[in-house]
Amino acid sequence: MSADVPFLLLERDASLPLIHGGVCTRSGAGEDPAHLLGLTRLCGRLMRRTAGGLRAEEVDARIDRMGAS
Repeated sequence: MSADVPFLLLERDASLPLIHGGVCTRSGAGEDPAHLLGLTRLCGRLMRRTAGGLRAEEVDARIDRMGAS
């Protein structure tokens, strides 16, 4: 499987009427260009600081309540 080609994995279980979706991407500091080290961290920090005028602590709390990280 090539890293440049997106793919989809499906698993069906008819025992419960639930739908759950998720997206995984190749991202993070390991994908930063060599000349822009720290870009991912900077972007993440800026998004949490300026998200809808909320304080960083409130953004973190909302993310945590959703079970995300």
